[in-house]
Amino acid sequence: MRESAKKLREKLLTNVDLKTTLKEIGRKTKKDRREFVDWVVSRILSKNPNIWFLEHRTIPALEEKGDERAKALRQVLKIIKSEKDLYGFKYEEVSEKAEIERIREREEIEELEGVIGRVSITQDDPSTPQAFSFWLKDSEDIYVEQGEMVEVRMDKNVVVIGVVEESTVISEKRNTVEHYYSWSFGQPERNLPTQIPVIKSGKARIVYRNDGKTAPLTRPYPVYKSRRETLENAFSSMIQKDYRILMGFVQDGSGALVPVYGNFTNVFGYRSGHVNITGKSGVAGKTSYALFLIASALCYSARMEDLGRYNKTLAVIAFNVKERDLLDIKGIEYENMEEAIEKLDEDTGSLWERAYRYEDNLGEDSPEYRVDPIKVFRDAQVFEPGKDFSYGLQDLLDFGIHTIAALLNPSDLDEKMDSLLLSIADEFRDGRTTFKELLEKLSTRISGARGNYITIGGTPHHEATVRKFMNRMNRVINSSGVGVIEPRVARGRPINVFDLEFSKLWVINIEPLEDNEQRMVFFSVLSSLHSILPAKKRGQEYVSNWFIGDFPSRVSVFVDELNKFAPSGKGYSPIKEFIKEIASRGRSYGLTLIGAEQFASQIDEEILGNCSTYFIGKSEEVELSDRFYRRLPGGLRSKIPFLKQGELIFMHDPIEVPFVIKFPKPLHRIREE
Repeated sequence: MRESAKKLREKLLTNVDLKTTLKEIGRKTKKDRREFVDWVVSRILSKNPNIWFLEHRTIPALEEKGDERAKALRQVLKIIKSEKDLYGFKYEEVSEKAEIERIREREEIEELEGVIGRVSITQDDPSTPQAFSFWLKDSEDIYVEQGEMVEVRMDKNVVVIGVVEESTVISEKRNTVEHYYSWSFGQPERNLPTQIPVIKSGKARIVYRNDGKTAPLTRPYPVYKSRRETLENAFSSMIQKDYRILMGFVQDGSGALVPVYGNFTNVFGYRSGHVNITGKSGVAGKTSYALFLIASALCYSARMEDLGRYNKTLAVIAFNVKERDLLDIKGIEYENMEEAIEKLDEDTGSLWERAYRYEDNLGEDSPEYRVDPIKVFRDAQVFEPGKDFSYGLQDLLDFGIHTIAALLNPSDLDEKMDSLLLSIADEFRDGRTTFKELLEKLSTRISGARGNYITIGGTPHHEATVRKFMNRMNRVINSSGVGVIEPRVARGRPINVFDLEFSKLWVINIEPLEDNEQRMVFFSVLSSLHSILPAKKRGQEYVSNWFIGDFPSRVSVFVDELNKFAPSGKGYSPIKEFIKEIASRGRSYGLTLIGAEQFASQIDEEILGNCSTYFIGKSEEVELSDRFYRRLPGGLRSKIPFLKQGELIFMHDPIEVPFVIKFPKPLHRIREE
């Protein structure tokens, strides 16, 4: 029988008709097909090798309940019957009157449906509109993990989806001492004649209820492993079709991948906006996930562009802050996604295949719905400091004083320095003065001053404040090693944000720069967007004589190590105040941030609080004591230190309940491993 089962498994895995049928019911990847075949051979036929039951009991019962797997099982039955020896199985009609067979049939159907327990409603654990408790069947094979989805079927039409927040096992023994005495007075080598019974239980938070009601569960309804079709219907119904962008995947009870969507207008404006990704460096996958999200969003934008819906277009500007995190994205070794999916390992390939077949998730038969990172990243434009962009004094004055303030140390910034910078802008924003000339003129004024105050732009400033500014600027000019600061010319070659196009990705490399130079470039770009996008939304066609009629309706800016630009704490900083302004108002005109950092506790609370979407990766316990993480239920919060690479906890305004999602490795990093 073992050889026959092996032969059948090989046949099922390679059969074209079965492959087609599985695709029709949503099991599209190699991993999906393998899991279905294992389910058939190991769980169905191994428990009952009489295929008469498969034909006359199992398949009809599943068809009656609307389970799509029945269609694939009929194809399996056809394959088995095509062999003379039925692959070693038997076909024997069984009397319906036999009680033992009826019991076996009932148990088999229950096993196939995935019944794992019952809703529990007690005084200690009452059911609420948001959550319910449950217990699990006493079987070694039945268990649930924190973050897993379970399904409650109230009747044939009403289904509730819950995400498991707590999973516990308890026995009748009250403590370890009592358990010690019950085990033959502490003799571990002994085997007890009867097993000490244990109860497996859990708590789940309701993610979705298809009748739309917000009410507690009122009966001990059966609990099931979640099904792909139920989860897919749930996540699809939460987000209107025209606004769906792929955010990642969850797995159903059998391991099949199910797409999870976000609402474009909640992620990138105008309804709400801003994304924050936090987690431990090197293991949380912050940049990897950001690239996946960017690819998904820009493919959505390209689709809107093709349809002429320019009010839903997006472009992304990403700042490369460390090493070559973003600079290698153009070096993907595969020609196209079909080749990548074919050559990737099973886990990574199945995730990318589901992302690339995004159209099937929406019930569409159109390639425009694909998430294609190869196309997005090969078309990306990379800017190198000194080579592709540099800044003179007049450029920075045009962008605003916060851009010059970014060149100073945060500890230097106070109201006196702000006032001095405003005065410098008033007097020296003339299109001619260079950094060197500015410092020479300030030095001359100090030398000829009578008293401790110097007039600049019509306003008196204390000599100490002016000297501090001069010292800091001299240090900046002299330490600029890659030529991003132009000390002797009034204007350099600043990044011209007006050139940004629909559905395009720009990568600006600021890794070689000093921290203050990084801040300066970052704020120069934000300043330009801050002036263009509100005008674009108002319907203006020109800003500063530049045509913006074909400018994207929204722009998102990705930056790692956000804590460099918006640190926590109450210290005054015009730089941080500018980011606060964007965080609070930017989404209303389409300017959003995708920020990433190791520790959410190091980010300004107001900026963090204005995000509509959060992703939390693996983090240490000490970080989880910060009050930011209190928004997570305790059970899910305790899972954070144990998250794997490629897993994040996902929180999104329209969905309300947090849960764990999976995402694929970036294609340009596959060769590194």
